[in-house]
Parts: sequence; structure tokens; C-alpha cells
Amino acid sequence: MRNITSSIFKFGRLTAALYLSSFLVLSVVVDRHRYGAHVLHAFKLPIKYLVQYADHAVPFDQEKFDAYLRYFNYVEQYVPNCSEGYAMQGYCYYQIGQKQKARAYYQLAVQSYPEFFWFSYNLAVIYFNEGDFKKIIPLLEKATALDPKTTIALLGSSRIYADLGGDEETAVDQEFTLTRLGHKMGDRLKSGYESAYEMLLISYEKQKNYQAMLESGLVFTSFNPRNMATMLYYVGMANYHLGHFKEAVSFLKESVHRDAQDPDKLYYFGLALKELHENQLAQAALDEAELLRVSVVDRKEDSQKFDLRIF
Repeated sequence: MRNITSSIFKFGRLTAALYLSSFLVLSVVVDRHRYGAHVLHAFKLPIKYLVQYADHAVPFDQEKFDAYLRYFNYVEQYVPNCSEGYAMQGYCYYQIGQKQKARAYYQLAVQSYPEFFWFSYNLAVIYFNEGDFKKIIPLLEKATALDPKTTIALLGSSRIYADLGGDEETAVDQEFTLTRLGHKMGDRLKSGYESAYEMLLISYEKQKNYQAMLESGLVFTSFNPRNMATMLYYVGMANYHLGHFKEAVSFLKESVHRDAQDPDKLYYFGLALKELHENQLAQAALDEAELLRVSVVDRKEDSQKFDLRIF
């Protein structure tokens, strides 16, 4: 009887210990998520500086970027698998010069939410500025095929993008935030798709994949992009390399008509004309291209770089 009673007490103590342990673990998990919401609210920062910095309107401020990184580190800690938190860490790390960390966080963002255009776009920008064109092609082929509505939907529902504004902001600042990241995202997104196609076409050129360059260029010119002169140039160049000289002249002529100050456009226009035995016109275009090349070399080098967007 004593052994049975002893066993019952031991079992009771074990059960109580397990119950208490379970309660404590559950309390920690629940409190952690509850505390996470408080942390995000307590440490949220005004968005105005980041938006202005992305628009080249304010200078770089290391202390502010350090503060943003602390905030987004909290996001990663208390909101696991938060794609927007990964991306914003990537953005901040890139601006302070830690490119490897930036690349890693954008890769996490793309893996976490591949349907969001800006994650793939910013990762492609990093690859592009590093000259890693081979990685850009599959990334931007998928990104440019995404439905823009999916990206806009995440922007409207994201706690991260919404919570960047602090309580101390004035009504003007709040309107500034909503305007830049909310209601007028259509123009910003269109600009992103245009730059994505340009990076994709340049990457095809670097890989000498002229057929894909031609097909993608034709698709995008049908959207009437704002950088139409550039798109026409790449379509014309692709036609030239594929031996379609008559089509090349047609596209390059229109490209030069829209932008007569780009030596590359004039150069390929001259080459295509030469293939059609329009020697006098061809030489005039080639001579003009040579004169322009010296004066715009710095501008051309800068145009081959792309900036991260604030996502």
C-alpha cells in the first residue's frame, strides 16, 4: 500500500511539473508574440528620411541607417519569415556598403514572397551593379511576368511599410507617406518594370542571347514605355546581330529620332545602314557617333547603373 501511495505522489509531482513547464513555455510563446507587437510599435521610425534618401533629396546619414537596421532586426526577431523585414534590412545594408548582407537578405525576401515585384527587382539591381548578368536573367524573367496587382496588394496590407511612420508625424508627413508608398504606386511601379526590362535586355546582350533580347524587347515596346528610345535601340541591336538588317534600320532610325545624343544608338544605326549599302548615310552616322562618344562617356557609364528602390 505504501509503495502504491508513493507511486501516486511521484506521478502527481511529475504531472504537476510537466503542466507547469508547458504553461511556462506557452506563456513565453504567447508573451513573445504579444511583446513583438509592442516592440514594433515602440521602435517604429518615420518613413520620410528613407523616402527622401531614395529620391536623392537628402544626404546619407549613418546614424539614421543604424537606427533603421536596429528596428528591422527587431522585426526579424519577433516576426519570423517577414519578407518585408528581410527586404528593408537588405536595403539598409546595401546603403551602408555591406553588399553581401544586402544580397543575402534580398534572397530571403524573394524566397519568402516571390510574387512581390520589388524584392526581385532590388536583388537584380545588386547583381547588375556587380556585373553578375547570368543570375539576373531568370530572376527578371519571372519578375516582369508578375501581376502588378499582387505587389500593390502587399503594399496595402503590409504592417512593415505601414508602421514605418511614427506617431509624432504631422498630418503633412502622414500624407507624404501615404502618397509615396500607397495611392500613387502605379507610376513608381511602372518605372520599376521599365528599368527591369532594361536590365533584362542588357543582360541578354552581355550573354549574347539576341533572340531572347529581340522577343522581350518587342513585348515591352508594345507597352509604350517612357524609355521607348532605349527599348527601340535594343530591339534594333538584336535585329542587327540576328542579320535582320532592314528591321534593324527601322527600329534604330526611330530610336535615334527620339534620342540623337546617344553614340551607341547612332553607331548601330550606322552599322545597319552599311549592311544595306547605304554607305554615305552610314558613314555620317558613324562619324557623329564617334564625336558624341568622347563627350558623353561619363554619362553613359552612369546610365549603366541602377539604384535600389525603397522596398
